[in-house]
Amino acid sequence: MDKRRVSLVLGWCFLACGVLGPVWALSAGQMSGPALLAGLCLVPGFLLLKGARRAPDADTPGEAGAQDDQTAQNAQDAQDAPDGAADLYCPDPARTRVDVHLQDRRQAADLAPRYLEQARQAAAVLNATADPDEFFRQYDYLLGRMVVLAECTKYLRFGGEQPQLTLARLCRQSYRDHVGKAMIDRCCDKARAAGSPQAAAAAFDAAFAPCLDQMSDALRRYQADKARQLADGAEHTETTN
Repeated sequence: MDKRRVSLVLGWCFLACGVLGPVWALSAGQMSGPALLAGLCLVPGFLLLKGARRAPDADTPGEAGAQDDQTAQNAQDAQDAPDGAADLYCPDPARTRVDVHLQDRRQAADLAPRYLEQARQAAAVLNATADPDEFFRQYDYLLGRMVVLAECTKYLRFGGEQPQLTLARLCRQSYRDHVGKAMIDRCCDKARAAGSPQAAAAAFDAAFAPCLDQMSDALRRYQADKARQLADGAEHTETTN
């Protein structure tokens, strides 16, 4: 089965899970945290179907000369622009802390202001922290706030960017990598200013050691590059001395 057909099958499966999970929970009168998280399946479902619509059929003929010329470029594009399940980030449920039973407009109106404030505080931490562990915990926590706020849109109107759009962005691994690299840059600057180059390189690696299993391959490579830069600075200092 070619990639396009696999994307179509997976896309419809994710959509079915995302729709039927919350519907079943509503019919049972229990909108629980797992049911809300099931709604997240809508995001990868739409992404997979969107990618499948863009991809040409495997059996579609093309120009003989053009196919070989584009092979390397297509491979690079696939790495630079992931789609569907490849760009899906799955948070840690223990950190999202989604445990609500949203049943009516009054409950939504009561929860929304509190969750909006929690989301603002978490976003502020993400944009400023130089603590890797805090960053990854707050990212999942923010995603959980947006799950609840997206559910509140069934009963309330929100100004500005809608919670569903923010949630869809947070569920993209490429977006998590983007903000994660900014955090790594801050950690690098903090380590560089903390002391000697040797101590800076050691402190930088030590800060990320407990978090490596929470980092994508792209983030681990980026952090390793920054660590080498710090180490190179230490070697340069020793040489000049």
